[in-house]
Amino acid sequence: DSIAALTANTGGYITGAVNLTVTDSATIAQLNTVDGYTSGTVTAPQITDSAATIAASSYVSATTAVALSSGTAAAVDLSTIDGMTTVALDASAVTTLTGTAAQITAAYAANTAGTITGLGDEIAAVSDTGSVAATVLTDLDALTSGVIQAATVTTLTGTAAQITAAYTADTAGTITGLSDEIAVVSDTGSVAATVLTDLDALTIGAVGFASVTTLTGTAAQVAAAYTANTAGTITGLNDEAVILSGSASALDITAIKTGNSAGTINGSALTSINGSAAAVAQALAALDNAPTNFNAALTGSASADEIATIVGAVG
Repeated sequence: DSIAALTANTGGYITGAVNLTVTDSATIAQLNTVDGYTSGTVTAPQITDSAATIAASSYVSATTAVALSSGTAAAVDLSTIDGMTTVALDASAVTTLTGTAAQITAAYAANTAGTITGLGDEIAAVSDTGSVAATVLTDLDALTSGVIQAATVTTLTGTAAQITAAYTADTAGTITGLSDEIAVVSDTGSVAATVLTDLDALTIGAVGFASVTTLTGTAAQVAAAYTANTAGTITGLNDEAVILSGSASALDITAIKTGNSAGTINGSALTSINGSAAAVAQALAALDNAPTNFNAALTGSASADEIATIVGAVG
């Protein structure tokens, strides 16, 4: 009979151990009411209710069609229901998915597989409070036109490009809540200094670059990275092979030497080194590989020894 007729039980026609089959969609509360009238079984081919309520019930069989009601749903409840029935779970009314990134990702994977349907425009509220790979957030971002809320994430991991992509999505508004995380960058080998400072500008948390072995860029760009490392907004620098290009301030080269005391500085590609004669001479001494053909725009007074040092370096 219909769920309305069964719940009304007009005249008390449901008695004893009669088995009941509902002919239309029912909520768990309605099924509980009907179940109270009989010691027999209650079969419901269609159930519509919240994810939490359905996941905790015993009315879902392998052939039950389940449709979730509008509102927020825990991703783990969707996965639970998905495992209870072979009929595709209709989640089209869900407006917000909650859970860990892994739980939400699992729900979207089932949606892609077709055992869950209707997902694709929800807010996804990620509850992780520790470390999350940046690609997990950007992959989730690609699965829904809704916003990925990641305010509880404390650490982002991945390559500089992957972490930057997550912050780019945050700037665009498709991911929200990022700005104060620690960023642990996994890049090894050579990285442009601007990659470090650009990431540093995206979070008030520290950006760790301990695995970077080579820094490239102008002296100003590289010096800015070491200045941030000294300030603690970037961490892990001190023993890199620095490769400089373009024009350089002598003071920037000296600052790099201070910040990279255990590393090397290759300035062979520099086109000019500018500053006072004393500063330029000091910068040349700081370079492990000095340029042999460069311009030097000197300021202030100069000693004969300083001029001799600079002229000797120019060759």
